[in-house]
Amino acid sequence: PILTEKSFSNMAGMKSVILALALLAGVDAKVYFKEQFNDEKWESRWVASTFPGKSASDMGAFEWTAGEWYGDENDKGIKTSQDAKHYGLSAMMDKSFTQKKDLVIQYTVKHEQKLDCGGAYIKIASKADQKSFSGDTPYQIMFGPDMCGSTKRTHVIFNYPAKDENLEAKSEIKCETDQKSHLYTLHIKADASYEVFIDEESKQTGKLEEGWDFLLPKEIKDPKESKPEDWVDAKKIADPEEAKPEGYDDIPAQIEDPEAEMPDDWDEEDDGEWEPPMISNPDYKGEWKPTMIDNPDYKGPWEHPLIANPDFKDDKNLFQRCKDCAMIGFELWQVKSGTMFDDIIVTDSLDEAKAFAKETFFAKKDAESEMFDNVEEERKAAEKAEREAAKAAKDAEEEDEEEEREMLAAIAHAGDQRRHLAQVAAAEARAAEESARAERERDRARRRRMEQLETRLRGENLTNEERKSLNELRLDPNFTEFLRLARLVAGSHHAIAYTGAGVSTGPGALLPTVRGVYGVSNSQLDTDDFSPESLQSLRPTRTHMGLVALYQAGYLKFLCTQNIENLHRLSG
Repeated sequence: PILTEKSFSNMAGMKSVILALALLAGVDAKVYFKEQFNDEKWESRWVASTFPGKSASDMGAFEWTAGEWYGDENDKGIKTSQDAKHYGLSAMMDKSFTQKKDLVIQYTVKHEQKLDCGGAYIKIASKADQKSFSGDTPYQIMFGPDMCGSTKRTHVIFNYPAKDENLEAKSEIKCETDQKSHLYTLHIKADASYEVFIDEESKQTGKLEEGWDFLLPKEIKDPKESKPEDWVDAKKIADPEEAKPEGYDDIPAQIEDPEAEMPDDWDEEDDGEWEPPMISNPDYKGEWKPTMIDNPDYKGPWEHPLIANPDFKDDKNLFQRCKDCAMIGFELWQVKSGTMFDDIIVTDSLDEAKAFAKETFFAKKDAESEMFDNVEEERKAAEKAEREAAKAAKDAEEEDEEEEREMLAAIAHAGDQRRHLAQVAAAEARAAEESARAERERDRARRRRMEQLETRLRGENLTNEERKSLNELRLDPNFTEFLRLARLVAGSHHAIAYTGAGVSTGPGALLPTVRGVYGVSNSQLDTDDFSPESLQSLRPTRTHMGLVALYQAGYLKFLCTQNIENLHRLSG
């Protein structure tokens, strides 16, 4: 019907028409699932699961509660209640459905524990075994916040049967990280667009085709085309008229300190020939590099011509992200428990979801926020009082100790202060002499080590095998660095080694690297063959054994490591 201006001749008529249209829209809306957790029978509608390969003790339980702060103490939700546990919980919808138009998934999340690492997302799936519902259970939509360390995102993941893959959104959506309730809404529209809201504020919107890698690219680089051999894409070139100054490479990076003087107590017989310390050469300017100028032959970056992708297939039903959906559930891991879930709705109408949010989330929001602020104020006041009490107790203890020290000092003074001072002076003199003797012994040991090193570098007192290794080492391009490091270690009073992952994952190691694209923690790799038990088969590398040799020779005093594979102990 066509509504003309005459149809709205008075405001009462206009309001009636608008109300009627709104009521018709409400009648047309379909609600596939709704849960408020406000009755004790909620557990009869939900089924807890045990993940395959896990025992019941690995699984955490949900607590039915209004939480530590709330807008209505009678309005309850469910909360994770045990730290470092997996959580599995699912419910069946009244009947399965296949998306024909819009789809809206909405629920509230509250991290009372100030979550640092754990998930709080929800999944929509086809009918499956609820008792074993887990991360291995196929799903069609995964939506909601997930945090661990610096990663704090709102997942929107769709399963795409054409690729048999779960596709994560290409653009990250941040999630809320405070301790108050927040409303998460995912709106998938029939025109193949989407929008994500948090507390009804739009966080991201766009086309499904552009936000996820559902389809192959419409265009590809023409395989018959390639960059011409004479194409010049170097924007800058070295100035051909500029030459390296004569003698530039003869300037050393370091020179002897001209202001250094040999110590008065230096004994060349005991200490050897004195050498002044080295300092940075102010005339050294680093490796010579010619001035770069604009390349007169520069043509700009070559652009590969594009052609239509012959493998591209459009998907007219891309919006249909739910087919035979029948189940909703949580499949989570949380290091620290305390996350609450409430007011879940799955519908084909954003207006229906907003009306539900108005009745639930927004009706409680302000009162909950006020109660949280009061709880935080009380917590901070209690912590402040505790700190002040502890400080007062410490001050009182220190005051008692000070009085005791003063009393003992008075007794000592009354007894024989002169004798006491003489004893102290004698003890200090002995300590100074002992320290000087130890310092001389350390210097002699350092000189012996330096002499031994220089002797071996000259090829003296070496076995044939050692002489062969030394000659091979001299050919190494890094020999100067090896020599500098050897002299630093030999000339030090104390040498300390600090090691990390590289000492165990370098050349010749059996331990695979854990991090990075090719690490065993990467989800693309199969980790079944790697487990803590496999560490028992590892053996020390040459680096481990080299550190042992330094320790046994007396050069290495301490070794600090952040590794846990026990290879330093196995090496001796």
